[in-house]
Amino acid sequence: MIELVGLKNRSEARCGQLSGGQQRRVDVALALIGDPELVFLDVPTTGFDPSARRSAWEMIDGLRQLGKTIFLTTHYMDEAEALADRIAVLKAGEIVAEGAPSTLGGRDRAPYQITFTSRTSWCAAQRSRMSISD
Repeated sequence: MIELVGLKNRSEARCGQLSGGQQRRVDVALALIGDPELVFLDVPTTGFDPSARRSAWEMIDGLRQLGKTIFLTTHYMDEAEALADRIAVLKAGEIVAEGAPSTLGGRDRAPYQITFTSRTSWCAAQRSRMSISD
């Protein structure tokens, strides 16, 4: 487990000697002991540097591919979108939205509108705004 969460080089250290992010990795390792079918991870990447965060995502994705059910709480929408099959958004203890990451916020139904102004039209508009009258 220590190797799986990226702490092989700190395997002899006491928990109190580890950084906050390293202590969070120990939490993840403890959650995985005994090869559970259901794993609860409460904000598992808080305090992780970007590299450790990506490694944790890979580990969590690996657990999913092994058929594990992961119940993950996070404050990071990018993390939820990257790792979750389904998301529930809570506000004041109530579920205010739930579904697949691609459907939240109406993304699956929202019309797309792309507009642009050509350089020629923009320049003409700027010239007309700057014209000076005597």
